[in-house]
Amino acid sequence: MDDSSVSREIAESVVTAIKALFPQSDFSYGPNLRDADHEGLSPGSWSIDWEDGAPDEWAIEAARELRAFDGAFLEPRNHLILGVYQN
Repeated sequence: MDDSSVSREIAESVVTAIKALFPQSDFSYGPNLRDADHEGLSPGSWSIDWEDGAPDEWAIEAARELRAFDGAFLEPRNHLILGVYQN
């Protein structure tokens, strides 16, 4: 992994933090960790998608609430997908 990559461990910890933000949600269908190819992101980054059972505009709220996440920069791709990049 080079300096421009986010480790799987960090990306998985973002998923865990998202679940903690929305504890009353149904996690049967997400949030799902995907590699950079899922949304055409830069190599070494990740995307997290969550459609069914997700709170409205969860990606926007998660990016705002987790903006100081250690080891990653979070940016909503849209209201259903969150990009996870090296900060």
